[in-house]
Amino acid sequence: MTPPSSPAQAEVHRPTIVLRDVSKVYRRGAQVTHALDAVSLTIAAGEFVAIVGPSGCGKSTLLRLISGLIPASGGEITIGARRVTKPDGGVGIVFQAPILLDWRTVIGNLLFPVEMQGKPVVAYLPTARKLLAQVGLADFADRYPYELSGGMRQRAAIARALVHDPVILIMDEPFGALDALTREQMRLDLEQLWLTTRKTVLFITHSIDEAVAARRSRRRHVAAPGPHRAHHRHSLAAPTRARWP
Repeated sequence: MTPPSSPAQAEVHRPTIVLRDVSKVYRRGAQVTHALDAVSLTIAAGEFVAIVGPSGCGKSTLLRLISGLIPASGGEITIGARRVTKPDGGVGIVFQAPILLDWRTVIGNLLFPVEMQGKPVVAYLPTARKLLAQVGLADFADRYPYELSGGMRQRAAIARALVHDPVILIMDEPFGALDALTREQMRLDLEQLWLTTRKTVLFITHSIDEAVAARRSRRRHVAAPGPHRAHHRHSLAAPTRARWP
């Protein structure tokens, strides 16, 4: 997969993600749940960072905070010079499930974020078709989600997250529901994406095997059972090239 923008443009506009003592508390009546507590983390521009931890430790909450989908209860999150208070077009998100709109074709699903941002759809149509070709769905642009396999739907979701050329890609256990062979191919696709574009990628998983298999990851953070308060950091050498058959 290749980005619509040039490497030089990407280098100028890629921001650093910084979390300072971030906490998140959910309240429902008298019930209080501490999902995150005093989390500090810096993700440099162009890094690939994997976060692994058990269910319920706050990984998905961390994703939603960084993407601006929910507000933090305490602390501060910045992306470059911008304090995160709401969603921003510079962030692409891939959720655990593809979440495609059943009444839209595959190409229509890819263009949906563009429409929501008020951008000219026609201008992004060539990019959408190029991304579909890069994820192996060029012949399925006019199909509906129910006509695709699980792996194909997730490929479409990844292409949708990239259609507006975000500088940051956040992935919340995107391969968890896929079979072993499809999951491995998707890992290879993602590795090539990062090596080609050097987008900033935050990859969240509960699978130790998946985190270890993430050869492209420069760092892995291991979260303890919730609330996510502290983690172990593992630094690794970056791969020099993608491994393709």
